[in-house]
Amino acid sequence: MYAGSSSDFSSGYLGKIYKTTDGGVTWNTVKSNVSVSQIVMHPDSSNILYAALSGSIFLSEGIVKTTDSGSTWVRADSGIRINWETGVSALAIDP
Repeated sequence: MYAGSSSDFSSGYLGKIYKTTDGGVTWNTVKSNVSVSQIVMHPDSSNILYAALSGSIFLSEGIVKTTDSGSTWVRADSGIRINWETGVSALAIDP
């Protein structure tokens, strides 16, 4: 299971993407310094996830993807016009 958190700039907290493999007893950080709007898992592979990142003047915005259950992340928004004012608020995978 995965969870994402938003950033709270007034308190200095930067969001993260977390992963648990024990039903939520413990959580490991798989991506830091993001502000997560949504995470979606590919319907055919639990190793593939996409995360929508909200924009800010301090953090990267857009869409990131992992194909190895969160070990590495790459940008996945080539060709989509996104800036710090708009960001991405939702994702859907076409079945």
